[in-house]
Amino acid sequence: MKIELVLSDELYADLELLAVELEVPDITAVALGAIMQWVELRKAELANRDPSQRYFINEALDELLERQKKSD
Repeated sequence: MKIELVLSDELYADLELLAVELEVPDITAVALGAIMQWVELRKAELANRDPSQRYFINEALDELLERQKKSD
């Protein structure tokens, strides 16, 4: 599955800086890592607020990962 993002110049520059500092050859990998970390943090917040939502979020992420595997 593909998502197209339009980034501000500042965010793009920050991703480039992180890629250089982390020695990652492609800022796409850095951006994906940042998104994954953000999702994990939000999942934790939801789990702490409303445990009934935990399954819904995990199910959606599982489906997204399966789609990504199929498209690769």
